Amino acid sequence: QYAKELGYVIKLLAIAKEKDNSIEVRVHPTFIPVDFILAGVDGVFNAVQIEGDLVGKILFYGRGASAMPTASAVIADIIELARNINMGISASPPLLFDSVKTIKPMSDIETRYYLGVSVIDSPGVLAQISRALGDHLISISSVIQKEVDVHNQTAEIVIMTHTASEYDKNYGEDYVFLGFKPQQISAILGMGESIAHVFPEDYLGAPTESLPLMDGIENYDDIEMVVSIADGSLTVHWIEYGGAKYNQKIMAGLTAAMITTYDPYLASGQMYSAVAGLRGAAEYEQLLGQKGGGSRGMLAQTSAHLYVVMLIIIGNVLYFKSRKKQ
Repeated sequence: QYAKELGYVIKLLAIAKEKDNSIEVRVHPTFIPVDFILAGVDGVFNAVQIEGDLVGKILFYGRGASAMPTASAVIADIIELARNINMGISASPPLLFDSVKTIKPMSDIETRYYLGVSVIDSPGVLAQISRALGDHLISISSVIQKEVDVHNQTAEIVIMTHTASEYDKNYGEDYVFLGFKPQQISAILGMGESIAHVFPEDYLGAPTESLPLMDGIENYDDIEMVVSIADGSLTVHWIEYGGAKYNQKIMAGLTAAMITTYDPYLASGQMYSAVAGLRGAAEYEQLLGQKGGGSRGMLAQTSAHLYVVMLIIIGNVLYFKSRKKQ
């Protein structure tokens, strides 16, 4: 609704763009002006838009789903395989990535943003939001304010910004991404001795010891706490190896279904703390004094739980009444 009022439609885009000798690669919902060709791509149709320095913009458009297009794609792959076998081609030439160019971190990507903010409908609120954005050098392009709840005096403000960076944080100074190690337990134990030995380079290929944030960070002795946000048994590995062997504080972000598994670790003090499910998110927001999605979602979750309990009670009442008649 708000996108339409602002003159946009929302589409899920995969974007690859070369800029400043680096490559932007991202997938996310995107506001597209209604007069753009891509804005009219709906249903089973897909489109790919390519822009060249000489040829300009080129659009490839067609069906990407449903029975016949899928069958056509499968048959084309089979024909290509058969042709390669007949010609004695055992493997296709690999696609080589230009090693000179790097993948740009999301934090360094500059684009326009959409903000939806629920606020108390009182004088000066919009000015405070504008001031907060201005403090981070974010310029506002357009604003829509809707009165949502007259009784509670709340409103919703929708803001479109001019071009801004993702987090207003600098990679290597405020955060680093070291990548992934398949042998998780070995990596956890190795980082207790030397992080740079386990991760000699970051995900982008820069030497770990050259990153300003890693200056003076040798092992867990230089880290106050490890926060594990993961499913499966990875958090257990952190507790049993990083915590038990190196006395490292471990905190976890968990789903509501996982918390019962980790209750013994919390009770024994092996895990320092946990944020579990929607309730945990709401409690964390309360500690910060900033209500967000967790706090807003608690009402819906509580209502759903009460509804389920009510259905169970009604079902049991009807069941026992039917048994009594028999």
